[in-house]
Amino acid sequence: MAGLTLPALLAGCQQRQPGTGPAAGADPLGGGGLHTTLYIAVGLEKALDRQTDLVSQKRLREQFDQLQQAFQDVRPGVQLQVLVFDNEQVIQEVQRRTHSGLGPDLVLVDGLTAERLHAEQLLAPIDLPNPASGLLRPELIPYVQATPNQWFAMPVGLEPQLACFDRRRLKAAPTTLAELLEASSRGQRIGLGLDLGSLGWTMGSLGALESVAALSRGGGATPERQRSIRSWLDWLRNAGLQLRIRFLPTHAQLVQGLRTGQFDWISCRSQDGALLRDALGPHLGLAPLPAGPGGAPSPLSTVRVWGFGRNSSSRQRAAAQELTRFTLNPPVQRGFTIQTEGLLPVIRSASLPVASSANLAALLAAQQQAEAAQPQTEPLIALRGRKQGLNRILTLFMYGELDSAAATQALIRALEQGAPAAGGGFDG
Repeated sequence: MAGLTLPALLAGCQQRQPGTGPAAGADPLGGGGLHTTLYIAVGLEKALDRQTDLVSQKRLREQFDQLQQAFQDVRPGVQLQVLVFDNEQVIQEVQRRTHSGLGPDLVLVDGLTAERLHAEQLLAPIDLPNPASGLLRPELIPYVQATPNQWFAMPVGLEPQLACFDRRRLKAAPTTLAELLEASSRGQRIGLGLDLGSLGWTMGSLGALESVAALSRGGGATPERQRSIRSWLDWLRNAGLQLRIRFLPTHAQLVQGLRTGQFDWISCRSQDGALLRDALGPHLGLAPLPAGPGGAPSPLSTVRVWGFGRNSSSRQRAAAQELTRFTLNPPVQRGFTIQTEGLLPVIRSASLPVASSANLAALLAAQQQAEAAQPQTEPLIALRGRKQGLNRILTLFMYGELDSAAATQALIRALEQGAPAAGGGFDG
């Protein structure tokens, strides 16, 4: 997905220096309307084809148009200019623009991307306390915590991990792993991701989550923990040997597979719902992920966040702060969920019309799974720095280059390599 910046947009930008604008202590937004423009860089996951990218971009721009209209009722005169990039490009684009003095005022990205931007010193820190400190659900703080006194980003929406399926092929989603395997044996085609971010939920279902969490905290590799991790790997290997269960390396391939009828059930994320709904219409079903002999699943939600750029004038920074606070208002948070049918609130006080939507009820049930597993999945937040190495082990195992004993030991060694800094989960 290429950035959508028009030459005229850059030509209209002026060099912005921090500290310019109204005098210190003044309220730049007081006294009526404020005529300023906020430049917002948005990172989206790249689809497999350009047409799908264009559909996603169009939908995103429509949502920002609605946000601007609502925000202008509160702060007249604030214009939003949206620059859309895929997640692979957004970091280098923000870096290039920031170094030239034309960096965005805000970025809207997932937690993983925000942490990488923070590591490159491309985001302005958010001091504590701040107006959102008491509004946010406390379990989200580890996803954006830079230091005890600062955040590197502001949560704005939750994207739960769940199951997506075609109701024409499955009347109801499997509620257990045994039912999932049974559905496969009856002819239903199952798609799973070949990475720990996609497969983390199975650790809970198969009883390996406590062991992985303990090793991530620095606990020893006891025989019981080794057995639970090996049992988890063996289940994945056996599932991969089934005729109608496929493990794919990218999430986009799973989504495309369900859209085009190659799969009947996949593990997915709530943000996939809009694209899948375009293809499947009322036949799209959403459901919590299946439990297993080891207990409930352990999904990891993706946190969508605002980050503040470093080139904003004081007027633009104040407007950006007002916009982010506006998006945390309960009616706005509720509106995001109803409008997107995939973004859940991050504040404590937003009520949702669960009874009127089976899919919304499924999203909330999936998020409740994630919250229930959080005491054990919280150490996994720190594993993002080792994601590539852990995925490499898993890939070698699933392709038969490592047997389950060797893969178990390799994973244990990787998990024992010290605790890195906190951030967002495998996928942010």
